[in-house]
Amino acid sequence: MGLQPLQSEEEYQKATARIIELFNAEAGTAEEEELEKLLEQVTDYEEEHGIEAEEDEEEEV
Repeated sequence: MGLQPLQSEEEYQKATARIIELFNAEAGTAEEEELEKLLEQVTDYEEEHGIEAEEDEEEEV
């Protein structure tokens, strides 16, 4: 069974906030599994909606 895609900007914002909370999840935990699933959902949403990741200002210089 595949992941349910994010359906709205609100779901996208909630998912990105949760990713930040889980960012340092330990390997092999339920939190790491949740993080991986959320990252996949967010990446799919960004690709579908043409959202590009923000670049550091240093990269622009």
